[in-house]
Amino acid sequence: MPRAMRGGRRGWNQPATRQAQALPAAAPRAAAPRVEGTDQPRRASVTTGRGRRRGPVVAGVVVVAALIVVAVVIAGGWAVSKVIGGDDAPNADLPALDQIQSPTVAVPPPSVTDPACPSTAVGAVSWGKDAGGTDTGVEAIKKFDYGYYVTRSGVAAREAVAPDALVGDAASLQSSIDAMPPGTTHCLQITDRGNGTYEVRLAEFRPNSEPELTFQVIETARQGDRTVITAIPTNVSIKR
Repeated sequence: MPRAMRGGRRGWNQPATRQAQALPAAAPRAAAPRVEGTDQPRRASVTTGRGRRRGPVVAGVVVVAALIVVAVVIAGGWAVSKVIGGDDAPNADLPALDQIQSPTVAVPPPSVTDPACPSTAVGAVSWGKDAGGTDTGVEAIKKFDYGYYVTRSGVAAREAVAPDALVGDAASLQSSIDAMPPGTTHCLQITDRGNGTYEVRLAEFRPNSEPELTFQVIETARQGDRTVITAIPTNVSIKR
């Protein structure tokens, strides 16, 4: 064993009395105060750390809650003033009543097999059974069929046709009209194919019968101050 350690161990083997002599004497403990008239010692009031902190914490919570209530009241009053009309400026997030538009609902086109046959047009397609005229090809076609089905006059129908057109004359048209049962009506669906040419679907409604459909190709041209029919190269019955 090294010398230093042997010498050091001598200190460990000294009597305990020597170490006790080196320690100072402890101060006498003061006696606890007595309660007057008794032999019981008076207890000192002890306040724990938790007890000392409880008061400030509760006060802080109360202050925060009060601030929240005040903020809610102020915000609610501001919102009510806005609703009632405290601000004259309109709400920028809401459209004005005159800017609100109802949704557009697509209306289906009429059917040529509808006896009511309302006069209307969607793009290049026209429907109707009105009297027509001579301003356009559509009107010339309507004029021809109006004279045939409504006026029931071969002469009136022939007025919508060019004099030299390969279409029956007034007399032959009248014969066909007279053979048609009274009360027969019609409906036209006319599609403009350009250059005065039209595809026509003609529905004929005879009393107590299903509609009879005819497909036609009709050519028109401007002659003088009016538009007339110049040819009907296609005229075929459509089987249903």
